[in-house]
Amino acid sequence: MSHFSLLRQEIVSLKNPIKAKILAHFFKTQPSQYGENDRFLGIIVPEQKKLIKTYYQKVNLTDLTQLTNHKYHEFRLIGYSILVEKYQLYSSKPLINSASMIFFKAN
Repeated sequence: MSHFSLLRQEIVSLKNPIKAKILAHFFKTQPSQYGENDRFLGIIVPEQKKLIKTYYQKVNLTDLTQLTNHKYHEFRLIGYSILVEKYQLYSSKPLINSASMIFFKAN
């Protein structure tokens, strides 16, 4: 099983429909509002940070593509946060960091 599949299972297991409704209202997701069509699972940021800490060294750029292009906000936030962690981790390794920056600019 891929790291993305494992991470996806963990993310989905944390969903909270009540908080998802609150977040959808807070981020103005109705038609013609700035967050139009954004979708939420209702996962609080501290829980997302735990997942980021667990997975940032495990996921690859293919996994990041799936995360950052996902329909749910929490997947995208986790994906871009992992990218930031990878950038900081590999800042002394230009080749790896270049791949991360190319990915970031493309997405």
